[in-house]
Amino acid sequence: TPLHYAARNKSESLSRKLLDRGAIVDIQNSKRQTPLHVAINCLRFIEGNCVRVLLDYGATMDDIKDYCKGKTPVEYREKSVYLQFLFLETIIKSCCANLELNLNSKVVSDLKSYGELVHFETKCLTELKHMKKKKIGSSNLYDVFSKYRDPKFS
Repeated sequence: TPLHYAARNKSESLSRKLLDRGAIVDIQNSKRQTPLHVAINCLRFIEGNCVRVLLDYGATMDDIKDYCKGKTPVEYREKSVYLQFLFLETIIKSCCANLELNLNSKVVSDLKSYGELVHFETKCLTELKHMKKKKIGSSNLYDVFSKYRDPKFS
């Protein structure tokens, strides 16, 4: 699919454009790989911005196994410390915003055991406090994002 192509070529901007225009973030190719699988397999060092984009758009981390290695995206986390960081960052953001992740609790505890992101978690919680105070009309910013989950309200 075009999104798999963008992931394979590590194109953050193309991935974002496709997702903004309605591409399905968890679409599978003939090998049952999602774009997140492809982006992870093409990951080199710290060039994970395409992985970050897919995670930010809600790519499933722990449900879809590929045919190649029979792994879910999060099971590839040992591939790099940076990938572990990206997964943990997504988990922290989701937990702070009370979003359900449906992740295996062992995976979450393994990732959280790294602990390098305590500062990031504090920053997320502080940002949420500010969002709950900021008003847009009669609603606060947090309620608007909780309802629409998309700043464009589409």
